[in-house]
Amino acid sequence: MSITTFTPPFTNGEEASASKFMESLQALQNQGAGVLSLLETDFNELLVEFDRRQKSINSRRTLAWRVNSSMQALKFVVSDFSDIDQANTTGTVRADSAAVSLKERAVPAEAVIKTNKFSSSIGTIQSLDAAQSILTVTTDGTAPTGQFDIELVTPLTLNQFFIEIVPSPSTPTIVVQVSGDGLTYSPATQVAVNGYNVTVWLPSIETRFIRIQITPTHPDVLNGNTFTFGITHFSAQATEYYLRSDFISKTLQFSPKSEYIVLNATKDSRILYYLSVYPDGDTPTPFVEVHSGEQIAIGQAFSGDITTSTGAPNLITTIPEDVYRSTLVVEENGARIKLADGLLPSDSRAAYLQHEYVTLVPSSPGYNLELLNASGSYTAPRTFSVSYVYGPSLVNVQLKVRLSTADSASTPVFHGASLDEV
Repeated sequence: MSITTFTPPFTNGEEASASKFMESLQALQNQGAGVLSLLETDFNELLVEFDRRQKSINSRRTLAWRVNSSMQALKFVVSDFSDIDQANTTGTVRADSAAVSLKERAVPAEAVIKTNKFSSSIGTIQSLDAAQSILTVTTDGTAPTGQFDIELVTPLTLNQFFIEIVPSPSTPTIVVQVSGDGLTYSPATQVAVNGYNVTVWLPSIETRFIRIQITPTHPDVLNGNTFTFGITHFSAQATEYYLRSDFISKTLQFSPKSEYIVLNATKDSRILYYLSVYPDGDTPTPFVEVHSGEQIAIGQAFSGDITTSTGAPNLITTIPEDVYRSTLVVEENGARIKLADGLLPSDSRAAYLQHEYVTLVPSSPGYNLELLNASGSYTAPRTFSVSYVYGPSLVNVQLKVRLSTADSASTPVFHGASLDEV
């Protein structure tokens, strides 16, 4: 909408004219009438647009009534120890990261040395003790590389080991390699030297042969030609994994509101899920394997067309007592009839109803599904489409998660799961 501004008919010093002044007033009056007409037009268009959008929203709401929505029934929280059956759980629960992995145990690695052979790249070797654990190498002053080849009595999957070398005036370069067969060697992932204490981290492979190469920077004595090598202490640490562990939750309860529940959990070929689902008060059922995304039936669904009779025109049908009221849908000619749950025909407030509703009237052995309007007058026969779900009001659930792997260097991780209703 555009409005033309009013321009005065006279300027300072100009001779006045009555006819010209009246023409200007008439133009201003016409302009005002045009503005009011535009405002009325815009107002009507706004009301039409508002009504159109409101009908669109109402139609979407009606459609949403007929679409099943997903709701979370319960959640299995790993970090909540009150929900874990700790007596039967053999997995390792990491509460700080809300995760469960294969149970692991750090055991002192009985790394017994079978043989320890020393060689040098150059020079003459001389032993300083009977065990030949401390040796000297004499050269022409060039720093040699001393090599210890250690063979263990039994192979172990070592994660790290510790050695102590003889004190040296230099900070030697230490290179470590390990092998399972003595032919192919793999380098250590990290070597840390702190004085004469050396910590070595290894790849997760079976180790039987250990090769340690030590290269000093200068001799024992300034301007000397003697270099001392030796390993005075050796200890190892290994971590052994169980190849299968179970995580078992305590029995949790929820009130179902739909026909099915769906297990929502991480999909991993190394993780199997088992559920025990049974109504509260019944005997616990055995665990049954389920897959993530699989539907488990909880209630029973009913759907059918029902025609009222002239003998009881307001009675549609009788439904079970354990009906899930949120699932009850009554339609006539494709239009849904609203539920006035708790409002009985004998209630005085029924006289003020503006529309016809459906209500549940207690009866034996369940509820009468009846029509209710202000007049109390009903015609028959009428055909209604009725659907609902009925089942236990309280359900017990227990989850078992089985973690397994063929690779002792890795473990599957379970981060929790949930049951969703659809």
